[in-house]
Amino acid sequence: MKVPTNQSLRLMRPAIFFLTLIIILLIFVFDRLPVKAEYLSLASTIPSERLKPFIVTSTDGLLTFIAKAGTSTSDLPFQLFTLYPREEIANNFPVAEGLIPVSDLFVLALSSVNSSSTLADFNPQIIFKYTNDNRLRNLYIWDPLSNAFIKLAAVKDLKRPMLTYNVPDYGQFVFALFEEKELVGKSSWYVHPRYRNELMAASTQFMRGSKVKVTNLDNNKSVVVTVKDWGPDPILHPDRVIDLNKIAFKRIASTRQGVINVKVEPYIVTSTKLSLK
Repeated sequence: MKVPTNQSLRLMRPAIFFLTLIIILLIFVFDRLPVKAEYLSLASTIPSERLKPFIVTSTDGLLTFIAKAGTSTSDLPFQLFTLYPREEIANNFPVAEGLIPVSDLFVLALSSVNSSSTLADFNPQIIFKYTNDNRLRNLYIWDPLSNAFIKLAAVKDLKRPMLTYNVPDYGQFVFALFEEKELVGKSSWYVHPRYRNELMAASTQFMRGSKVKVTNLDNNKSVVVTVKDWGPDPILHPDRVIDLNKIAFKRIASTRQGVINVKVEPYIVTSTKLSLK
């Protein structure tokens, strides 16, 4: 039998420590998980050879984890489970004002001790499906360094209520879907050839057909518009949260200004009255 040398023992220590840490974490988490059958809790392995996408979907069909087809250095074991139901998130984590949990709090935990692959090798994505009720929803991850939930960039389907996110290359990924009460940023104007005389807007955050209230923060003037176009491009204009067509922009500012500071809020239609939520 080969006896480990001092050098090999030193090399093994980080892996042993990491494995021990994962075991302690999982014992701590599972000991506190609500015991309900509908909660997501599964363990699996992403294979290194994938002729087709590797897909895991929650029992309710609202959450899907996808690793794209391809070849990686080695298999990657992982666990995907519910840490807290949505009504308990605020009791266990600080949630910023204006954020409302609308999904359970999930954990994606990777076991890379015996794997030479990292999460980035698999190009994974998370897809959330939700009810189209005109509200604003985004995925947030828990950042222990800032002790806060941080928004992730998303690709939103403007025709179907579905959000797609590229999973960060973390060993542990704690995330939930939150509703936002408002967006604050900048807005410009443009002329849409099809909707010249309508109060409309372009958005990457709201589905087509959504109604939103846009308020000029410099003069407090507001206008209600319908989202009918995609834009502005978040890569080219990361500070712009919505673009108005010319007629809508003129309701709250002079077109000579070009770009203004705005607040955007979902405009919710109820059975008795129009209200902002």
